[in-house]
Amino acid sequence: PFSGLVIFAEGGEDGDEESAWAMETTKRMPEAESPETQSRIDAAARILWDFHKLKEVIEPADVIVGLGSYDGAVAEECAALLLAGYGKAVIFSGREGNRTAGKSRLTEAEEFSRIAMVKGIAAEKIILEKEATNIGQNIAFSCDIIDSHGWNSAIFVTKPQTMRRVRLTLDRQDGLEKTFVTAPDYTIEEFIQKFGREQLFNEMAGDLDRIIKYPALGFQEAIAVPGNVMQAFETLKQCGFTNHLLK
Repeated sequence: PFSGLVIFAEGGEDGDEESAWAMETTKRMPEAESPETQSRIDAAARILWDFHKLKEVIEPADVIVGLGSYDGAVAEECAALLLAGYGKAVIFSGREGNRTAGKSRLTEAEEFSRIAMVKGIAAEKIILEKEATNIGQNIAFSCDIIDSHGWNSAIFVTKPQTMRRVRLTLDRQDGLEKTFVTAPDYTIEEFIQKFGREQLFNEMAGDLDRIIKYPALGFQEAIAVPGNVMQAFETLKQCGFTNHLLK
């Protein structure tokens, strides 16, 4: 089971389009879970992981866009794609989120830029977008930059568990002729080992909450959520993974 790997990391994720969210880790007591409950939670979490994590085939595009967060592997993936010839430049988007606010004097975009340059990306290949605080803004502000350069295609790089949200948000946008969504190739076990079970499970439940509710607010395209995914969502909520749900 995943439950033995509970490592909390400093860092953040996006705010909500209409309200900020907070990770209140004191709400749950994972040590009180029975083995049966842990198994049920882990099975539900894997279903959500498989739903959120897309398997798009990417092609070379005009630009690569790295969506800011607490996970520097996103910046590393952007650097690898640029070095492999998948884009002409990279845009790093993000000011701060609830998990990165106050953690660094740098914005998420600046921190990602630093990581990319360590990986061999020249400064002149990097464009910074330093105002976005959520996925919707990441995409909207980055698309403004893309349009100003006359580019028509982009590869958006995010965390595995936010891939579907990014795709649905992009599908709501106008302007780009071709978009791709990709992420560092984590397994769920690897992500838990790096960032913690509680953080991931809360985030995945919250992201599904947004996939369900955001279309009515105009933030994302609507999608039919499979029954087994909805059941897994209810399991995580019933077991206390509610800190990232919309308020």
